[in-house]
Amino acid sequence: MTKRSQPITNAITGLSSLLRSTARPQAIFALLIAILLVAAPGAASLASATEHPSAFRAGASWAAAAPSGNNGFAGRLHAPWGLGQQPLPANAIDPTQTAHTIFQVSTINALLEGAYDGLITFGELRKHGDFGLGTFDTLDGEMVELDGKVYQIRSDGAVYPVPDTMTSPFAAITFFKADQTVVLDKPLTWNELEGYLDSLLPTGNIPYALRIDGEFEHIVARSVPSQSKPYLKLVDVVGGQSTFEFQNVKGTMVALRFPQYMDGLNVAGYHFHFIAQDRKAGGHVLRADLSDATIQIDNLYGFQMYLPDGGDFFSLDLTGDKGQDIVRVEQ
Repeated sequence: MTKRSQPITNAITGLSSLLRSTARPQAIFALLIAILLVAAPGAASLASATEHPSAFRAGASWAAAAPSGNNGFAGRLHAPWGLGQQPLPANAIDPTQTAHTIFQVSTINALLEGAYDGLITFGELRKHGDFGLGTFDTLDGEMVELDGKVYQIRSDGAVYPVPDTMTSPFAAITFFKADQTVVLDKPLTWNELEGYLDSLLPTGNIPYALRIDGEFEHIVARSVPSQSKPYLKLVDVVGGQSTFEFQNVKGTMVALRFPQYMDGLNVAGYHFHFIAQDRKAGGHVLRADLSDATIQIDNLYGFQMYLPDGGDFFSLDLTGDKGQDIVRVEQ
């Protein structure tokens, strides 16, 4: 029992004794209930803060669990600022919601700087989404999550299943739920694709998850090899990337789009990964020409982030504009 909760426990014990001895128990009982409803949740939240000081609290729409080493979470989501289990305001985003919320591990700027050590297991990560993209411990390939299954496209071009024990240093996922579906009525080149997708969006000021299923006339994809310490920066790693070309291939592009004001947290604009329908090929997309496709778009209104609790992340310089590095990495 924590020191913070001891006074409340003593008060409840005393009131219980008074309740048994008094001739008018109804008033004392009402007071006891009031204390239980008001004071106890606050004490529970304060106790959680004491036990898990690294738990992140930044407002009603943000929450993170206290980390347990580098391999996942311990504990549970906590309400911010000692609110305990009190109801959130009507206009607040519930930090435990899953639909229309992106869950992200680390930041793109940290990945650019060489933070490649795995932070969270895929067993834990899949609890937060069934659709998304990212990478693996030591930057060992490109990650695609589709329909709740995670795939690893390594630098040899092959696709491998991912056990729950593998870890990721960077990923962004959601429980995909389409807000709109569009059947493409004309072929689209790579140069036309982003402009066409932008024309379908209600605003440029929120993130989106996009699923594009269909036949691709031409795709160029890449993957990167596993790295060893001391890690190179990502712009240097992609100099040794493996590229793959596919003609008239059926498959799915898993994409995220973040607004410009979130640059540095993730890639501002579009980020595409691809996996073939037969699950035998894929990678980070460098170019794609669509001949026939169905486009599904999920509007994302919530954003949750899990940050490292130590390691290289604490010593990285994440300031400054890294836009040019992102352009080199993405293209």
